[in-house]
Amino acid sequence: MKTCMAVTVERSLFNMIEQLRGREKRSTFVEHLLRLGLEVYQMQMSEGGEVPNGLLTSPNHCMIKGRRGTQMRSRLRK
Repeated sequence: MKTCMAVTVERSLFNMIEQLRGREKRSTFVEHLLRLGLEVYQMQMSEGGEVPNGLLTSPNHCMIKGRRGTQMRSRLRK
């Protein structure tokens, strides 16, 4: 099941995504980039790396590994 997520990015980042994605759907390409980035991030953290300032430092967020892969979820419930 998919979830819609709105993200605001700098124009230069948007232009880079547009150039690189070719004929691939934007949402599919961005999802692929997010998965790659999260895999690298988790690998660095498991090797003792530090969280960059402002990234996932809130106690209200956590990385959850489940049967569908790793996902970031908020611990706050609405």
